[in-house]
Amino acid sequence: MADLCLVPRGLCRMRATLLDSLGNVADVQNNSWTSAHLVSVGIAPDIEAGDEGTLKNGCGATEASFADNDSIKRYNITVVDARDEPGLRAMMLGLDLIMDSADVIGTADVDQTDDDFEPAKVALEFWMKLYDSDAQDQTRPWLYINFPGTYSWVPQDIELGVDFSSPGFAGKSFKNELWGDGPYGDIAWNPAGQLGPIRNIAQVADE
Repeated sequence: MADLCLVPRGLCRMRATLLDSLGNVADVQNNSWTSAHLVSVGIAPDIEAGDEGTLKNGCGATEASFADNDSIKRYNITVVDARDEPGLRAMMLGLDLIMDSADVIGTADVDQTDDDFEPAKVALEFWMKLYDSDAQDQTRPWLYINFPGTYSWVPQDIELGVDFSSPGFAGKSFKNELWGDGPYGDIAWNPAGQLGPIRNIAQVADE
């Protein structure tokens, strides 16, 4: 078995799928959003430091010490979008849509302290190009990254001014065994509910 040592470059696609409170795909209309306009996605492990201890004698010399393993509790995810996509923002943040006939033209904040408010949970999938030497690999051109469950999404700071504004969202991953291999049938691979990120070399991108 040979390793496929390809080089990822370019964040080309993200698909967000709305989940219910348990982690199933939400049984509602318009429960997914695909974007080709992302600027970046940050993935940072939330690490719980292992316990450490040292025993010193009366002269200050170390007699014994230990350091337990660090562990990953979850991943913190930051998504930065090049465009203002109201449908994506509403899904990620649990907001109300503002409509003009059939067009989505904005979002309205909701009272998150209300008893009826349910924070959004979404599954996230990303596709990146895979390069071999000076071109995209012709056999396995895409890197597929999947978070079966994410939650606790909040908006990031945004600056309004003469320069372009890039809206962003920040959330956290959770283990979601109910995602299975997803509802779309275009990724023949089961992530088995891992905390993420899960990486897989995919032959077909969602384009």
